[in-house]
Amino acid sequence: MHSNLNISKQSKAKIIQKLKILYGKSESEKIYSELEVIILKYKNKIKNKKQHRKQFSQKDVVLITYGDFIQDKRKPSLRILNEFAEKNLKEIINIIHILPFYPHSSDRGFSVIDYKKVDPRLGNWQDIKKMNKNFDPMFDFVCNHVSSKNNWFEKYALGNRNYKDFFVAFDRNNKPNKKEIARVFRPRPSSLLKKCKLPIGEKWIWRTFSSDQLDLNYSNYKVLLKMLDIFLFYAHKKAEIIRLDAIGYIWKKIGTSCFLTKESHTFVQLLRSVLDEVNPSTSIIAEINTGIFYKESMKYFGDGKNEAQMVYNFVFAPLALHTFYTQNVTKISKYINQLNKEYRGNGNAFLNLLDSHDGIAVAGIEGKNMLGEFDAKKLLEKIKLKGGRVSYRTYKEKGRVPYELNITWWSALNDKNGKESLSLKVKRYLASRAIVLSVSGVPGIYLLGLFGIENNVMGVKKTGQKRDINRRNLTEKEINNFLNVGSGKEYLVFRGLTDLIKIRINEKVFHPNAKQRVLSIDKNIFSLLRTSIDKKERVLVLINVSGKTKNLKIDSKRYKIKNGSQFIDLISKEEILVENKVIDVSLEPYQIRWIKIKH
Repeated sequence: MHSNLNISKQSKAKIIQKLKILYGKSESEKIYSELEVIILKYKNKIKNKKQHRKQFSQKDVVLITYGDFIQDKRKPSLRILNEFAEKNLKEIINIIHILPFYPHSSDRGFSVIDYKKVDPRLGNWQDIKKMNKNFDPMFDFVCNHVSSKNNWFEKYALGNRNYKDFFVAFDRNNKPNKKEIARVFRPRPSSLLKKCKLPIGEKWIWRTFSSDQLDLNYSNYKVLLKMLDIFLFYAHKKAEIIRLDAIGYIWKKIGTSCFLTKESHTFVQLLRSVLDEVNPSTSIIAEINTGIFYKESMKYFGDGKNEAQMVYNFVFAPLALHTFYTQNVTKISKYINQLNKEYRGNGNAFLNLLDSHDGIAVAGIEGKNMLGEFDAKKLLEKIKLKGGRVSYRTYKEKGRVPYELNITWWSALNDKNGKESLSLKVKRYLASRAIVLSVSGVPGIYLLGLFGIENNVMGVKKTGQKRDINRRNLTEKEINNFLNVGSGKEYLVFRGLTDLIKIRINEKVFHPNAKQRVLSIDKNIFSLLRTSIDKKERVLVLINVSGKTKNLKIDSKRYKIKNGSQFIDLISKEEILVENKVIDVSLEPYQIRWIKIKH
């Protein structure tokens, strides 16, 4: 039935080992025999693909977008997105994360009805295939839950034996008690269990996120097999990166937080082992929204070779806001110093971002190693003054605690009715983006952030959903107007940001794993020294986070900056004066300088 392709002994041993951890020794061989059929099916289909993904490099930049963010009634939105990207982003941005484009019932795609179909309102698989010609698509693997309209739940509700125990469900007599429910970590204030009157009887269904998103029961190995088939289907459909959505929540153990469990790591290791055997050219990114608790996210790199190749870093967003609100780089610099000590890269990378389809994560931001209670409170107050929203979750011990800010990045940085000039606002905006473009890791940019879109207050009023403040759709005509009017805010943001990216992707010092060292030259100046992996190239990063001109005389000996024959600003092309090993440089308000030190 299959070709002569076989599964290597090494892969088989790794996969069985993971199955033993999840399901026990006695069941592992049986489960493996069923899984092997799925693996061989896709290995046979994908046999002609390249066998190894290139290592992440400075050329990697991720665009995050919904499939229908750019609309026109005359053609499918995925086709419009591809046309926009081909015309304006080719050889600038190379990875496009298309947020869930499957048929869904709510949450803008994250309540999946059918994992293997493209929502016909967006387009079809051919549109995805066309995008693959010039860009690396990233797909979402929404693995924690399905829509209540998914036919798996319909079959479960009708008592179909093939779907028995597909969901985390309880009868009246075996429900978790209040104390056990209180221990479960969730980013939502709604009740954990949803009472459902079904043909098979009354059930209480676990829903980590919303009443329409019903959690799958991975303790039933048949769920695992179904989801692994979907996972490999995405690899077959040319996903260069697969995003593991809400991966920290997938394994339920009553009496624990049910978050970041050992089993969730084993699950990622299993996915990696299967993918390495079937299609090593596809990478995994783990979405662990722990707020500022980045150390927990880092653990999903595993040993550097057995879990995700990329992990989200949500910490830069709240720290960057604090940096520009206070015009002080102390706390963001402290974080980068911590990161330098704790993360080595090993060919993997953080995805660094400021804005996304979700809000800005702030869980734990009041901790003494981050902003502290006073500055965290000030941050929330500032966001509210700028028209943003704050989302909370409730702890029994602490009461209401903020976990997310809902606001666009432009509105977070700039006052809508302020007296500042548009030029100054754009410079501040680009300076904040330049921080993420300068640090180690891969930068991610939300499509609305490419244009500096403002708060969609009407969208929130219409839906009642706070996240819709940063989920405004654009028309193809609007995009064309943005790019054809050479003096508008959207044009200035787009050109300024893409010009920075063009410089970044051609400099080896901005490789995700290239060395970075915080210099702490001035509290108003974000300063890093980036050194290429081969140690042959260096760039001094200087970003003015204040509204005043700064004149610096940097003692290269004090800051251990090895001298060079020439210091050239890659952005302005200006040669920087150096006398007696003192770098004499000025920065206008919010100016960015990437000074290349030539030998």
